[in-house]
Amino acid sequence: MVARSFTLAVLCTLLFAGCGGRPESESTADVDSTAWLAPDPDGPPAAWSYEGKTGPAAWADLDTAYAACDGDQQSPVALSDTASTTDQHFNAKYIMEIGEVVNTGYAVQVNTSGGMMIYDGMMYGLQQFHVHTPAEHTVDGTRYPAEVHLVHRAENGGLVILAVFLEEGATDNPALETWITGADTSMTFRPSRLFPAQQSHYTYDGSLTTPPCSETVRWIVMDTPISTSAAQLDTLRAQYKHNARPVQPLGDRQLTYVTP
Repeated sequence: MVARSFTLAVLCTLLFAGCGGRPESESTADVDSTAWLAPDPDGPPAAWSYEGKTGPAAWADLDTAYAACDGDQQSPVALSDTASTTDQHFNAKYIMEIGEVVNTGYAVQVNTSGGMMIYDGMMYGLQQFHVHTPAEHTVDGTRYPAEVHLVHRAENGGLVILAVFLEEGATDNPALETWITGADTSMTFRPSRLFPAQQSHYTYDGSLTTPPCSETVRWIVMDTPISTSAAQLDTLRAQYKHNARPVQPLGDRQLTYVTP
């Protein structure tokens, strides 16, 4: 009952967003759904993109709201088997819940309050999940075709983003078929359907992977991908062929591998 009340409170008090802002041309909502990520008293933040003069290399210079994009705890990063190991696990509970499918102008996204996570003693409510093509994190030099981010937020504003890779397989994945076209619709969905059977993962402190690049994220990145068909990957690429930020320096941050 507590978890259910918490997720309802989060749903009522927050406006949902992808890991960043929205373009001026977005038509999926009349209200800026990213205001809770980067409140800007001086007006809307600057437009950004994944290429050219407004691409990742320029994000920090486009707007003072994006200054963190030049920080030293940025994401994504290159993950490797040299990480330290631990058996500390997260505890996630997801329910069947209504999800609103939107195309944010930067990603295909599903806004939902369908679950919560307890990590390091803190409770986080699920806000939304969205997909990047290709994947943003790499694992031992491998870049998967796509990466799904499940964004969770605590009452204190801290974020946990759980990432799941997609790899090409022989058949369609039923967990993807209802939302990857980005159509403006509603659906009933249990987010845990996106989890691989093997839940070993990497974890580290990082940032949003799009402006404003806020360094308030604890990342949990599953190292076992889930399978999807070539046709489903093509459907994702038809929406966004490349909406992935390049890997950022890990620096002196600790990268930990959590065993099953």
